[in-house]
Amino acid sequence: MAKLTQRFFMGGNPADVETLFIMESPGKCELVCNYACVGKTGNIMSKYLYSDDSVPLGCYLGKKIKKNFAVFETFVFPIEEKMQNNNNAFEINMTQLKEIDKGLEKSTPRKEHYDKLDVFWNNSAFSEEKKEFVRRYKIELQARIDELSNLKEIVVCGFIAQSCFMQAFIPDGFKDKFPPYGCPFSMPSFNPKLFFSNHPSVELYAGENKWKYGEEYQKRKK
Repeated sequence: MAKLTQRFFMGGNPADVETLFIMESPGKCELVCNYACVGKTGNIMSKYLYSDDSVPLGCYLGKKIKKNFAVFETFVFPIEEKMQNNNNAFEINMTQLKEIDKGLEKSTPRKEHYDKLDVFWNNSAFSEEKKEFVRRYKIELQARIDELSNLKEIVVCGFIAQSCFMQAFIPDGFKDKFPPYGCPFSMPSFNPKLFFSNHPSVELYAGENKWKYGEEYQKRKK
């Protein structure tokens, strides 16, 4: 069964990291290299972060060339439907997250994405396993956040990663309104700013759509 052996990756020391990306799950390149963001998504991220898409972000981190970014994978196993036969029964069930996300148009209101994903997280199928998964995810992610003493921003990429993040840290959702999409926002329980962005891979299949965090990051550098 193909999995990453870890879910957290950084290019320097904990004190070097200023931005933590929370991604979705590994793809084929990531499984082969046993490292996050070494495929096409990583190239898109480098295009915005370093103005050069020839080297994916994960390769920069793995070679310790760039030190101010880190990556945390929501899942260490792939949740792409086409790879589900490699997984056990619980992990096959988790591929439904991808099916739900694919079943919604990218123009569908964000609330509808979250609502449908929330139904999945709270349905009875593998209920205890899902609770245990979220519990462990929260413990490990919180430990990493605490470790990064100079962390300024957490960027949660894509509806699936955001739904898991909310299950762990905001189980009641956002009661009044959802946070702004595509710009930083604050939460009382986090010192770093949060940023909910679309997934970088949107550029691979969504025509004129761009990675919202990448666009905002480039504006900051100007």
